[in-house]
Amino acid sequence: MTASQLLPPQNIRRQLEQSPAGNSESAVQVVNERLRVGHIAALWPLTSENEPRLINDQFVHFLASAYLAMEHFNARSTGAAAPELNSLLPYNCDFQLSMDIRDSRFNPFKAVSELVDSYSGKEAEQHVTPFAVLGPALSGETLATSTLSSALNMPQITGTATSTALDNVPLFARTIPTNQGDARAMMMYLQSIQVDKIGILYIRDPWGLSYFNALHDAALQHNIEIVVAESYNGNAGSLESSMRSLADSRLQYFAAIVNQDTWKPVYKMAYKYGVMGRKDRTWFLAEAHYLIDDNFSLDRETEYDLAQAIHGSGMLSLSITNEDRAFEQAMDTFMLANDFPNPFTNLTMRDRLVSDLAEPELFDQVAFKALNGNAYNRFMYDSVMALGMAACRTTPRNFTGTEFFEELIQTEFPGRCILILCRWICPASVGLGDEWNVVYWSTLLTLFSIFCTCRRVWMGGI
Repeated sequence: MTASQLLPPQNIRRQLEQSPAGNSESAVQVVNERLRVGHIAALWPLTSENEPRLINDQFVHFLASAYLAMEHFNARSTGAAAPELNSLLPYNCDFQLSMDIRDSRFNPFKAVSELVDSYSGKEAEQHVTPFAVLGPALSGETLATSTLSSALNMPQITGTATSTALDNVPLFARTIPTNQGDARAMMMYLQSIQVDKIGILYIRDPWGLSYFNALHDAALQHNIEIVVAESYNGNAGSLESSMRSLADSRLQYFAAIVNQDTWKPVYKMAYKYGVMGRKDRTWFLAEAHYLIDDNFSLDRETEYDLAQAIHGSGMLSLSITNEDRAFEQAMDTFMLANDFPNPFTNLTMRDRLVSDLAEPELFDQVAFKALNGNAYNRFMYDSVMALGMAACRTTPRNFTGTEFFEELIQTEFPGRCILILCRWICPASVGLGDEWNVVYWSTLLTLFSIFCTCRRVWMGGI
C-alpha cells in the first residue's frame, strides 16, 4: 500500500463513506450538519531517487510542522506554540482536517503519479478525495503537480517552493516568498563590498531558471555584471564544460544555484577544476538548507574534497528574527512523544509515516528526534493553518475549489519578521571521529532586509 490515509476515528469514517456527495464539484466531506472534513494530499519527499532507502531527517521535521498545525487547528488551540493565532481560530466552525502523505522523492514524475493515486483512491482501503494539495517541496515538483491540481479544481499550497514560474499558476498559493528576495539580498550585499562582476552556475530546472532570472534582474538593478553564466542538467559532460568555463573566467565571486540531489557531484567537480575551495574564490550558495541539517556531516576520508569546496562559502537563508523557543519546544515534544497518539487519528508521528510508505522498514533505523527548526518549519505550519482557517470562512458549506481558493489567498496572520541571513560555512574536524561536521558564522544582513510583514498566503511573488 503506497499511502494509508489519516482519517477521523472509525465511526466518523463510516459516516464519511455513507454521506451523500452533495455538490459534485466539491471535495468537502459533509459528515452531518455538525461536521465537515477536508482531506489534504501531502506530497512530500521523504527519500530521493538517488538514495531511495535513506530517510531525510530534515524533511521529516518539516512534515511534522504540517502535522502539528493540523492538530492545533482541529483542537482550535495552538497553546504556547503560536499564541498570536489563538484569537483567530474559528471556534464555532464545524470544519476538521485530515491528511495522507505520499513520498515524492524530489521527482516531478513521481509527485504527479502520487497525486493521481491520491485523487483516484488507488491502493487505498478507504478513499476520501482530497480538497487541497500540500507541497511538494521543490519548485520543479510543484510546477508539475500544479497543472494537474488546477485541472482537478483542487487548490495547492506550499511552504517551500520559491520559483517565480509558479506565480501565475491557477489555484496555486504559497506561504513563502519567491527567490526574487534572495536574489536582491545577494546583489545588495555584493554591491556593498564593491563587487561589480560575478559568475553564476545554475541547474536547468524550473527553480534554477527562475532563480537565475531573478539574479540577472537584481544584478542589472545594482550595476553588477554577470560575466559568465553556466548551466547543467546533471550529466558529467555538461558539468565538465561548465567548470572549464567558470575556471577560465578568473572571477573572484560566484553564485551557485544547485539543488539537494546534485550538490555533491557538482561541488566535487568544481573543486577538481579549482573553481571552489580556493582563498581567491568566494561562492554564495542559494537555498542550501541541506547544509543546515543538524545531522549533516562529511566523511573525512572520502569527502575531503567536498569539505574543502564549501569551506568559506556564503549561504543565503530565510530566518525568523526573534528566537521562538515555544514553537521549537512544541515541535520537540511532538517529534519525541511517540507514545502519545493524536486524538483525532489515534496514530503517533512514527505510525503515520511508517504506514504511509510502501517500504515501512525504511523507518526501522530512524530515531525521531528534536532538530533545530528554521523558517521552512513555520512556512509549512502556516500553510496547513491557512487551509483550515480559509475553509471555515468559505461559503457555501460544500464549497468548490475555486470558491475556497478565493478565501485562501486572502489569509493573513500576525507574526514574525523574516530576514535574510548570510551564513559562512566552515567544515571542522570534531574529536577523533571519521566525519567532518559544519560550523557556521552567521551575519544578519540588517541593512538588506527584504521584507518584514505579517505572515500571509501569497498568490504570486513579492
